[in-house]
Amino acid sequence: EDINDDAPQSDDDMETEEYMDVQPNNSPLTISGIMGGRTAAGRAGAVKKHGGSGKGQQAVNKALKWLASVQEENGSWESRPAHTGMALLVFLAHGETPLSETYGKTVRTAIKWLHEYASGSKMMKSRAYSHGIATYAIAEAYGMTQIPFLKTDMEKCIQRIIDGQQEGGGFDYNYAKGARWDLSVCGWQFQALKASFVSGASNPGLQEAIYKSIKFLKNTTYKGYKFGYSSAGSGGNMTGVGTVALQLLGASKSEEAQGGCRTIEEERLNLYRKVLKAPDTFAGVAAGATYGWYYDTQAMFNTGGGTWKRWRKIFEPVLIKAQDPAGYWETTGGPGMGPTLPGRILSTCWTVLQLEVYYRYLPTFDIGKMDRHAAGGGGDIEDEKDGGVVIEIE
Repeated sequence: EDINDDAPQSDDDMETEEYMDVQPNNSPLTISGIMGGRTAAGRAGAVKKHGGSGKGQQAVNKALKWLASVQEENGSWESRPAHTGMALLVFLAHGETPLSETYGKTVRTAIKWLHEYASGSKMMKSRAYSHGIATYAIAEAYGMTQIPFLKTDMEKCIQRIIDGQQEGGGFDYNYAKGARWDLSVCGWQFQALKASFVSGASNPGLQEAIYKSIKFLKNTTYKGYKFGYSSAGSGGNMTGVGTVALQLLGASKSEEAQGGCRTIEEERLNLYRKVLKAPDTFAGVAAGATYGWYYDTQAMFNTGGGTWKRWRKIFEPVLIKAQDPAGYWETTGGPGMGPTLPGRILSTCWTVLQLEVYYRYLPTFDIGKMDRHAAGGGGDIEDEKDGGVVIEIE
């Protein structure tokens, strides 16, 4: 599916202007909770603790500078929800807020554009890929900033995802309710569900949607230590999607999540090894691998130990060397990618988020062991012995 959409059209409202009319300063918003590692001190400590390098973080800074340079005046990237959501996630992962001295305006205008998206008619018409990514970014933005109108936006957007979930727990293009499911589409909906839950969304049915998602991942998509694209176990490139989704949704200890991790290390790391030996092959190999690598690197980091150490020693040098001097990463093709500005934006976002993995979320984060950030809705999520969750709906 094409992840592109038209720009939203909406008048500015007074509430938005009130919260967006702030000046950058040297006293950024306090970042705590699962995103506590995103402060400057937190980032430095996390990179050191988990084996990252200064060169890797220099690559992150170059990418941030490049992304800011290609942002549209209206705050979007390419006037598309997917591109804008992905780029905002990159800045948020680095701890940038509307008050940040260097990138405050970048974040403010991106938030404003996504607010217009959530407030207008385009939100209900956008495609599932784009809407999932936009919702993910809005939820993270609210979780970090607590700007009131973003909570409304988050709950409106996540409700569309809850309503679009299939009975079996999956998702498909355009939120179709037929027998077909698409794990690539699912991945962004699952990440949005997670982000909305931990940011305090009070939508009825949110916890049930998480439960259905975990059941779907375990019972429908998994086979032979792999997660399939649209049939069980059929695509190695999607194994990272299923594995990370289970980790984020509270089932990291499940047999399926651990099996997925084994497949990623045994098969997906070989693609990075190939490029490490022949750097000139990056653009071609990355065309088919970057989308999966975005998930794979998260899965390996969440696993930790020797698994992460082996992955980190290879993926970082490859990405650092492959970065264009201007700050972006380019592939010969791939989903939404290629040697165009929109393609460079997506490939850069999916790549730089790997280099930010050290501090995006605290390694101890487990949705299965926490309550929502804000009150609302009934039920609790708790661990099961097999690493799954129990949902008690009032």
